[in-house]
Amino acid sequence: MQPVPETAQERIAPLFESISRETTRLISRYTDKELALITEFATRMNQLGLEETAKLRASDDGLGEGEFAAPLNDLKDARLIFASGASNVAIRGDTSLADLYRARFEGTAPAISVQGNTVTIKHRNRPHFEWSMRSIGEIRVNVSLPWQLGWLMRTVGEVRLNTTIPWQVEIRAGASHVEVDLSTVKLDSLNVKGGASQVVVTLPQPSGTVPVRVGAGASQVTIHRPVGVPARMHVRNGASQVRLDAQQFGALGGDMRWEGPDYEGATDRYDIEISGGASQLTIDTVTPETD
Repeated sequence: MQPVPETAQERIAPLFESISRETTRLISRYTDKELALITEFATRMNQLGLEETAKLRASDDGLGEGEFAAPLNDLKDARLIFASGASNVAIRGDTSLADLYRARFEGTAPAISVQGNTVTIKHRNRPHFEWSMRSIGEIRVNVSLPWQLGWLMRTVGEVRLNTTIPWQVEIRAGASHVEVDLSTVKLDSLNVKGGASQVVVTLPQPSGTVPVRVGAGASQVTIHRPVGVPARMHVRNGASQVRLDAQQFGALGGDMRWEGPDYEGATDRYDIEISGGASQLTIDTVTPETD
């Protein structure tokens, strides 16, 4: 069976004439400014409903404490933001995932919000302990102990991304001990802001020119790109212990630029930029795994 447009128009359209007329009359009572406010409120309420529905779905799916998910809906692209420094986290694509994303955290779970196409993960503030005491006249001894008790707040997590839509991935404020396997993800951009340490990134096959940015003070950062993919790299303000494919550099002053022989003529390629003095930086190639 197939709908007949002429019959549908003839029989169904009259049913909506009254509500259309009354809706037009109601809208005419409001100014453009008031309608803009109403539209904003309705949009925010709709997003709130989607987020609450996602929470209920997570409960129905058997997700427990520390587990999160959101529906894909009709999104055409998405953005993942770690608003505060990610640590002990694995980020990867999941080709079997029907949701927008799924995440699981052990320990103190972060706060996660979804606004439109943006998933924001924010680690909660760690407590700061400081003891003060006086001794020997006016000498004051201050003891700050956030690191001694850090293991109590340790968070280990995994974030899986839908691979049917392109992603922008942004990790802010000093990531550490982070594994980012985007080999199956459609990647629009990757931005690791601030001093990153012990971060391993596996890039996918690019589509177009894909920017990869690593902020100032990066240390022990490894970036794997697929074999045969042209790339350009720019290290600003010096670097030390840099490995670029088969080349090893002990110390580099000022700026360093490197461009693969096929970069200019390539359509699909990586533009990699490291800001500030980087150390123990590796950029190399890996062969994609096959079944």
